[in-house]
Amino acid sequence: MKFDVDKGADHTKRCLIVIRPDSGLNKELKMVKILYMIDDLKFGGAQRQIVELIKNVNRSWIEPNLLVYHQERIHADEILSKKIQIDCIPKSFKFSLWYLIRLINYIKQNRPDIIHSFTETANFWARVGGKLCGCQIIITSIRSSAIRFPYVEKYISNLSSKIILNSDITRKILTGLGVEPNKMVTIQNGVDTLRFTPASTTDKKRFRIEYGLPVEQKIFSLIGQFRLMKNHNCLIDSLIIMRERGDKLPIVLFIGKDFDKILYQKLVDRVNRDNLSFNVRFIQPDPSIEKIYSLSDCILLPSLWEGCSNVLLESMSSGVPVLCSDIPENSCLVENGKQGILFKNNDERMLATSIRNMLDFSDEAMGKMGQEGRKCVQEQYSVEKMASLTETIYQEELSKRGAMKM
Repeated sequence: MKFDVDKGADHTKRCLIVIRPDSGLNKELKMVKILYMIDDLKFGGAQRQIVELIKNVNRSWIEPNLLVYHQERIHADEILSKKIQIDCIPKSFKFSLWYLIRLINYIKQNRPDIIHSFTETANFWARVGGKLCGCQIIITSIRSSAIRFPYVEKYISNLSSKIILNSDITRKILTGLGVEPNKMVTIQNGVDTLRFTPASTTDKKRFRIEYGLPVEQKIFSLIGQFRLMKNHNCLIDSLIIMRERGDKLPIVLFIGKDFDKILYQKLVDRVNRDNLSFNVRFIQPDPSIEKIYSLSDCILLPSLWEGCSNVLLESMSSGVPVLCSDIPENSCLVENGKQGILFKNNDERMLATSIRNMLDFSDEAMGKMGQEGRKCVQEQYSVEKMASLTETIYQEELSKRGAMKM
């Protein structure tokens, strides 16, 4: 089963000259076929990063192709617009022999030079299927410090040529599991700073009207799937504390897919039961997520754990201050008081105080934090930098196996 496919020309016979900036020498390299693998293209951090990577790799020597096994396609049009093929092999169960057989046939037919996968389940299938097909270069990306199957990762990591992480916290966890340090490299997430850019006052009002939101009230947004790790309940607790203290409440937007349908319904019921339905709004995400950043005064992230958070980086790129838990993954991106405010992890009272403080800041102070965030992302977390560093990994692995003629 396939999505829309643009077969295009046969790129496999082309050659080119790659000039690496650190050497000044010319190197011949055939078009390199890279098979990217991920569960789906729905709303999510890993999905955002694989889309940005595929869109920004150097097409003069890389021929990308994407394989998924769920047909959720929120981000598909971005990839298809770049004339990149998206294929789908359906999978109904987490571990399916039938899926493995079809995957092996697919890999043998397409003969990629490199397989690069994102997310734990896709990493498992990429390693097993790729190894059974004799693919020499299998690169896996781990995007969160919460490893769901640590002992599986411990033993199956040997099948990876390289493991790309987006935070040093994840590196420490994997090292503790016994994963070979030389296999791991940290490449932090990249943001499209042209897409996520500060909005004008006119656009901010226009987007609020488009979503049916108050134009003049302060709006804080929590962007992320409805999962326990995002800690929505802590935020609701903090709003109740603020109300009991007599503090003014902002409008809070919960923007995300109901990954955990039971949790989502419990949150909806709780908001109604606690008479917070005016202040807490549930909004389904769409591909124009940049509008949410533009209409927001502050982005909230009370997560219990994270990887390298796209939400924080996209917010900072959009010039919007952030208010987030002080877990290591967040505190390495946000300097307290500079790009936003950090509060003690899972402390609803400190979060309540931090929200009140953020509401009391002047427009000038909020604007300065937004400017600092934008500057930080432009200097350190551009999507171009992320793609370039990843391409370097591809070149190094190809060189080891003689695929790059020196």
